[in-house]
Amino acid sequence: MKTPSTKTTPTLRFPGFSGAWEEKKLGEVLKFEQPTKYIVKSTEYNDVYNTPVLTAGKSFILGYTNETDNIFNDLPVIIFDDFTTATQFVDFRFKVKSSAMKILKTKDNNNAKVIFEILKQVKYEVGGHGRHWISKYSHIKVQVPKQNEQNKIAEFLSGVDEWIDNLKKQKENLESYKKGMMQKIFSQEIRFKDENGQDFADWEEKRVKDIFEVTRGDVLAVKNTDLLPNLKNKYPVYSSQTKDSGLMGYYDKYLYEDAITWTTDGANAGDVNFRSGKFYCTNVCGVLINEKGYSNKFTAKLLNSVTRNYVSYVGNPKLMNNVMAQIKIKLPEVQEQQKIAEFLGSVDNMLELKQKQIACAEEWKRGVMQGVFV
Repeated sequence: MKTPSTKTTPTLRFPGFSGAWEEKKLGEVLKFEQPTKYIVKSTEYNDVYNTPVLTAGKSFILGYTNETDNIFNDLPVIIFDDFTTATQFVDFRFKVKSSAMKILKTKDNNNAKVIFEILKQVKYEVGGHGRHWISKYSHIKVQVPKQNEQNKIAEFLSGVDEWIDNLKKQKENLESYKKGMMQKIFSQEIRFKDENGQDFADWEEKRVKDIFEVTRGDVLAVKNTDLLPNLKNKYPVYSSQTKDSGLMGYYDKYLYEDAITWTTDGANAGDVNFRSGKFYCTNVCGVLINEKGYSNKFTAKLLNSVTRNYVSYVGNPKLMNNVMAQIKIKLPEVQEQQKIAEFLGSVDNMLELKQKQIACAEEWKRGVMQGVFV
């Protein structure tokens, strides 16, 4: 349940508004709809279709369907998941995956965007793995502003969301640009020139083992690492996990420097990364070492574009050292590799900056929301 509070006015207020917000029950501002006829029947989802299919979790949009019957378009609404209590504000036409996704409509001209923010603050009962029927929470009390103040808040929120969406779109455009350029570079449609403006030599096909020393990391328990670097544990540790590009933590020893790693076991088998500087990696990481300049961001990305084709999916996915050693790739000479790596590094730096801008914007929004709402 939501913890009772005596606070009835927000910390931050738009000019011209004063007085306490009105206490209401959720059932007074929302009506709960069982979306039986809006459930998608097909199990085939494709990005070329037009209608999004909504589900729970971070993905939210499971995929797109070509079904044209019973599409929900009485918008905007709030989607509530009975299993996770996750909520989403929706202002586009949709269908849902299951009846667990409840459709919440606002009553009495309450603004859906504002009620959505209020609903996110509600603390629900925790009870096993059963369904949290939204209707049973209709008695929970919340503080609600009058309609004219709701509209002002919604206008502000729309501006903030548009700003964040634009940042995300910029990041998506950069990612598309990077993907397109990498395809052209790998196919040699785009070639770099040397310092004198002359063409580099033709690319040569080589086996990985002919270029690199092929080895792997060592066993290391997570408890021996720190989440953040410090005076003792200052070297990054890479593993097979998906978050933070495989960064597991920091340790007081390193095994390698300026080398390429790949995930040997598990769901991410075949994932290849260039590791700049000194680092430690665990036994589920293979390592490629070359001291003549072949260990760079370009070679790592080139390998990453083909290694999934060599992963064994019998049981636990694996790309073992002996298989990696035999992979053939076409490579330019080191000087051209370095130029390509510098170019890709500059694009990656722009992507990293854009992601930081998005994170800062979202954090700023969360802070402001704490003041704008009771």
